Amino acid sequence: MDKGAIRQEGANASMAIPPVPYLFKAHRAYIDANAREAAMTTVLMNLRDVPEEEAQEVRELLEKHRILFYETPPSRWGISMGAIWLSDKRQEKEARQLIAQYQRKRRAKIRANHERLKREGSAETLLDNIRNRPFKVLLYLVAAALILYFSIRPFFSLGN
Repeated sequence: MDKGAIRQEGANASMAIPPVPYLFKAHRAYIDANAREAAMTTVLMNLRDVPEEEAQEVRELLEKHRILFYETPPSRWGISMGAIWLSDKRQEKEARQLIAQYQRKRRAKIRANHERLKREGSAETLLDNIRNRPFKVLLYLVAAALILYFSIRPFFSLGN
């Protein structure tokens, strides 16, 4: 039997419990392995309010450059975010550079498209927005008025 092992008495008298430091060492190794694994994952991109087309293009970009990633879906009620996570933290710098380059190109493309629509006269204006969504615009105006009222209301009673 190991020096420092504890001998059990009773029904399992022949079994010996290993010394306590051995148990802690095994437990510590398990925790360290899990901590390392958790430290290796990094959120690359939050998918909240990201169009599906953009998310798909990012997935394809990462696959093309052989960057290991996985995706978590958003919760049913929108409490937790959906995200694209890197599996290997060592690829973070490369992945972030690729995403930044992709977003610069996408921004330029969308701005060019918006400018083209403005030149053609088919870009959506404020009046178009009011005509197409009158209830939504009215709801936003009422909400803004209520916020303004409750923000200024305490100052009306200062003179009294």
